[in-house]
Amino acid sequence: MQVYKLIDSHCHIFSSEFDEDRLNILEKALEVGVVGIIESALDLKTALKILNEIKHPSTNLKIYLSIGLNPCCITGHIFNETVGFIEENLKNLTAIGEVGLDFYLMQDSIGREKQISYFKRFISLSKEENLPIIVHSRSAGKYAIQILVEEKAEKVLLHAFDGSSKSAKLGVENGFFFSIPPSITYSIQKQKLVEKLPLEQLLLETDSPSLSPYRNIRNTPENLVISLREVARIKEVDLKDVAEITFKNTVKLFNIKSL
Repeated sequence: MQVYKLIDSHCHIFSSEFDEDRLNILEKALEVGVVGIIESALDLKTALKILNEIKHPSTNLKIYLSIGLNPCCITGHIFNETVGFIEENLKNLTAIGEVGLDFYLMQDSIGREKQISYFKRFISLSKEENLPIIVHSRSAGKYAIQILVEEKAEKVLLHAFDGSSKSAKLGVENGFFFSIPPSITYSIQKQKLVEKLPLEQLLLETDSPSLSPYRNIRNTPENLVISLREVARIKEVDLKDVAEITFKNTVKLFNIKSL
């Protein structure tokens, strides 16, 4: 099988689900061409674990740190702690995120307004620190994009966007990127999204351990090749071209210079 150089633009390989076999999982990903991952920490404990890996690597697969917070679990104290960590570790950070909106889990209007308030603050921080922002927008894609545009967000990745291609169009017009997970194998919504969006604004992700191509089975970064194949199939473009373009898009968005 031909191996192409790929970057997993969003995953959680340092979550507890991988504590027993993390190194083995990373090595398997490297074997299929995944040379880098943007690792999203959702708390400071995980972020410190990733920082240690960056400083003392156990694998040739390059790890890049992004830090964010679950939209449903933010308090003022946790937000301030996270901002402090970002400001103190800028040289080790590749992005802010995932952050954003989760209207699937948050049903009440007060809770949603709170999410929007913190989301805007993270957008402002991403602009101040010149860092890309990775956006979670579960059942809130249209609203997330509207807010990003209103707040003049500059470097944006809509990860596993679950909104319509019509909603995504505004994001495309504003230069936002969209990352495609392996769940595209059965997600009609993701398939339609890829069909409509320009390849020049697509990235590949796994969101490991979530969004597996196989229902109820843990996802891993090696499944990034499944995203690659599905995008190539839907777009009717050679695998090589999709790999090269999505790799270039990822390097551009995250300003990656070491791969």
